[in-house]
Amino acid sequence: MKWLWYLGVGLFLSGCEQGASHPSVEVRTASVERGSMGSLLISSGEVRARRRAVLAAPEGGLVTRLEVFEGDRVIQGQPLIYLAVQRRETQVDVQQARVEQAQARLAQSRTQLSSSQKQHKHKLVQSKQSMVQARISVTEAHLQVDASYRDWQRKAQLLKEKSISLSEVEQAEMQWKIKKDELQKAMSQEQSAKSEARGVHDSFEDLRVQAHQIAEAEGSLREAEANLADAQREETETILRAPITGMVSSLKVVAGQSVGGDSLGTVIDTDDMEVIATLDPAQVSGINEHTPSTLHSPLLAGKGVELRFMDIIPAVEGKGNTVRARFRYQGRPDRRLVDGLQVQVHLQLPEKKGWLVPRDAIGEDQIRRTRIRVVRNSEEIPVQVVVLSQNQTHALCQGQLFDTDKVVIAGSDLAPGTHVEVK
Repeated sequence: MKWLWYLGVGLFLSGCEQGASHPSVEVRTASVERGSMGSLLISSGEVRARRRAVLAAPEGGLVTRLEVFEGDRVIQGQPLIYLAVQRRETQVDVQQARVEQAQARLAQSRTQLSSSQKQHKHKLVQSKQSMVQARISVTEAHLQVDASYRDWQRKAQLLKEKSISLSEVEQAEMQWKIKKDELQKAMSQEQSAKSEARGVHDSFEDLRVQAHQIAEAEGSLREAEANLADAQREETETILRAPITGMVSSLKVVAGQSVGGDSLGTVIDTDDMEVIATLDPAQVSGINEHTPSTLHSPLLAGKGVELRFMDIIPAVEGKGNTVRARFRYQGRPDRRLVDGLQVQVHLQLPEKKGWLVPRDAIGEDQIRRTRIRVVRNSEEIPVQVVVLSQNQTHALCQGQLFDTDKVVIAGSDLAPGTHVEVK
């Protein structure tokens, strides 16, 4: 009976050994090899205008007319929105007072000019008369001097002939000297008449100055009247004009809508755009202005737009797990890249060395650590790795791998130590 006991024990131990062994499982693998790879970093981004201006109504009113639509290009100062409002009349009063002031100044200037013109005319007539009379007096005085001189000389000759007395000669000489004095007086009066004529000429220059002042007063009046008309019109109408040259990116009103003093739209400068990309803090260490960067969007039909890295924007408080990088266009931006457009930013990072494995072999364990399934010595074991970069087919990793290892790219998860058959 003892041999039966030994037989039962042998059969039990044989069954236990068969239950403890793992069956062979067939998996598909690929070899690992050392290599290098340049990392293509793809991040989400947004196109933004660096310069924008808000269209705001200074006070409430009714939108009576819109001159633009969203997407229209405008120039600075261009009328965009007309509002019907009711303003205080203070500005009208100010402009009305300026008009009245300009009218009074113009009337005073015209009165002064008219008076000056009459005085000038009167002085001109008197000056001409004085000049004529002075010339006549000088001419007559010359004639009388000459005549008295000849009479004196004639009588002096007669005295020598003893035909007349000495007293008559002395009287003729005295008469000649009197006529000479009268000539001097006549010549002095002529000089005075000439001086008066020059004064009349100077008063003519004053008339020209006064006429210029009237022209200025008329210009001031026209300007004041125009300002008054604008103020009267603006009592019931406000015009919102483009604050900058650019494009109307948003318009929040329609004709007939009542609005308050809030924003009615936005104008952006389309010639000054940038791209803001969201990155992991660990990814920015190798980025600089020489890093090849391109923008991609379905609107561009596969054609990338070259970008240039500018700087890192500090993280918003409470969002320290990401950073934002600012990029500018290399050249003039495409018109299709509008403000707020969601895009992709591709960054070609420098090459790194490591283990090249197929991307299909990369997975995560239960605590979200990157790992791969490695077949080593015909057994599958999990190996944790750090993915440095990856492309469409392969990933560049760091980890405890060997040249003889193979990575599993297809097949169910196996328990550690499971015997595998490589396919």
